[in-house]
Amino acid sequence: MADPNIPLGHSIPAHRVHGWCSHCSGRSLAEEVAAWQVDAEERHAAEEADSPPLARRNDRD
Repeated sequence: MADPNIPLGHSIPAHRVHGWCSHCSGRSLAEEVAAWQVDAEERHAAEEADSPPLARRNDRD
């Protein structure tokens, strides 16, 4: 179900994660792409920190 707080035509996932999207006034596509990259890097770092050291080493081999 669509969130009534997200303007029509805007990115629902971006609004849910960042609170804004590239369609919002004063925002650009480059800013949204960068925000997604930072989010992905943070999730990856958190997952790697939670994995056992042996699993991390084997993933890089």
